Order: sequence, then C-alpha cells, then structure tokens
Amino acid sequence: MTHRAELIAVKVAADLVGLDATGDNVFRGRPTNRPLPESQLPALFVHLGPDVKQREYSQELIDSVLTINVSAVVKAASAQIDTLLLAIREQVAIRLQSEYQQALAFVINTDEGDADEPEISGDGDQPVGVMKMAWHFLYRRNRTNPGA
Repeated sequence: MTHRAELIAVKVAADLVGLDATGDNVFRGRPTNRPLPESQLPALFVHLGPDVKQREYSQELIDSVLTINVSAVVKAASAQIDTLLLAIREQVAIRLQSEYQQALAFVINTDEGDADEPEISGDGDQPVGVMKMAWHFLYRRNRTNPGA
C-alpha cells in the first residue's frame, strides 16, 4: 500500500495542474532553487512538510495533520512580482478549497495555512519571485499500516 501522506501529495499536485496562471507547470519534489526554462514559468512546486500526529482516534486509528508546501515561482520584467504571486495564491486557494476532503475518503479537512513573504531575486535579466504557501490536511490512518 501507499502511505496516505503520499496519496494526498499526489492528489494536490494533480489538482493544481491547469490553473490559469501556471498551466501544466506543476512539479512535485523538485527543488525550487534549480532554474527552470522560461517556458515552464510561472510554476508551482509541491513538497511534503511535517506530518504531525494529532490524537489516537481509537485503538486502531490515528489522526494526523500533513502539511503540503506549495511554492509559486514567477519571472517577469515589467509586472509586479508580488501581484503575480498573489494571483497564483488566490487560484491555488480556490482550487484546494473547492473540495475540503480532496475527494479522498480518509481526508477529514483541508485548511489553508500561512504564506511566506515573497522572496524576490534580481539576479539575471528579469526578477524572479517565490512564495511558499502551507496547506494542512487532517487525515485518518490505521495505526499499524499508514497506507490503510
């Protein structure tokens, strides 16, 4: 079986494909500090964050909160970088909040977490901006088998 945290991460990455701002430029587990070709920007990066046990629901079940970090990356010569990042943040929120269980029976709730301040770098011909957003997924799993 596949760990339920992996199933959530895969679902989040798949759901973020096709946003107006980023299109198909969604990358799972890829480092955000490795340059992408301009044809793949703007982009979203999806990474696992902490997975924190909340409580033991019963002798067999555990509730956990998994954090998935979604980082938006943009590159633009003339546009306001932070405006572009906020537009992407809005689209991500609309998409991930449209189904609080993410169409996964074991997900109990989805909560939007904090977003970091934009990191803007002027290295190169066009500025690059990155904003990390945290998303929290409350899910239930079997105590002895994280995939069940």
